[in-house]
Amino acid sequence: MKKAKRICALLFACAAAVSLLASCKDQGESNDSEILRETYSGMPEYDISSIDSYIKPFKYTGLTVYRKNTETASEALWNAVSCSAEMIAYPNEQVEYYAVQERAKYRYYANRDGIEYEILLESLGVTEESIYEIARGYVKDDLVLEYIVKDAQIALTDAEKEAHKDKYAQRLTQVYGYDKEYIKANMTEQIYDAMLYDKAMEYLLLNNTVHTAQGE
Repeated sequence: MKKAKRICALLFACAAAVSLLASCKDQGESNDSEILRETYSGMPEYDISSIDSYIKPFKYTGLTVYRKNTETASEALWNAVSCSAEMIAYPNEQVEYYAVQERAKYRYYANRDGIEYEILLESLGVTEESIYEIARGYVKDDLVLEYIVKDAQIALTDAEKEAHKDKYAQRLTQVYGYDKEYIKANMTEQIYDAMLYDKAMEYLLLNNTVHTAQGE
């Protein structure tokens, strides 16, 4: 079976990338901008044919979720689904990839602020274990989404790809820093990953119930 790239962690990891790229643009640091673009691309592929060796089957429909005031319905639902999933093992290549990205983020902060990397980590309470904990969390989110997409047979049609490609290319300009036409021509996989993530979230919202507060 063909391997599949990550779907949802792109959306989680890119929140940091957007912030960093904005800082780079403010400071005119084109070299750092390019580095950061590369940091959040080139994700190793998952072998979805082996997904059962990494994550146990879990329930992702028919749930009732109560969201906090600060959460969107999507965030509350995703947190509930992800937390309910039980991991068997973590693929090492992807965990290492995310760990490298976390370290790169803090090295950027240290370089930007003129602080030694180790001193910055100590001041923030960041350790190698906490870096790997975050990395494993990203991998879990990836595999939860991959499991749902595979199990529920969620897929993009050619019509959907064509209809929404322009909109998603525009959206990803804020993530990667490239213009829309470049993204459309060279980053179709990232575009389709983002589309598939949104389609999967629509499926989850339609097949579960999210309340604003307990008892409502």
